[in-house]
Amino acid sequence: MHDDKERNEYVMNEQGIIYKGVDNYISPLHWDYGQFEEDMVKICMKILDCSIKYKRDPAADVSARCNPIYVSRIITSMVG
Repeated sequence: MHDDKERNEYVMNEQGIIYKGVDNYISPLHWDYGQFEEDMVKICMKILDCSIKYKRDPAADVSARCNPIYVSRIITSMVG
């Protein structure tokens, strides 16, 4: 998003809508993101510390966590 005001509003929302389903049947679902809940950062770091990449090489894993693509791939592999 190019507009700072719109981007800030988008990022700071605590609730929103996510979409689930398949090609011909997609439905909206109201969602509470919970990013401002107390201890959320600690919980997220604890989850990341349970990943295989962290267990193999903690220093490399932690230094790569500044990359949102890396973090999303770690979480996706853990969930899958």
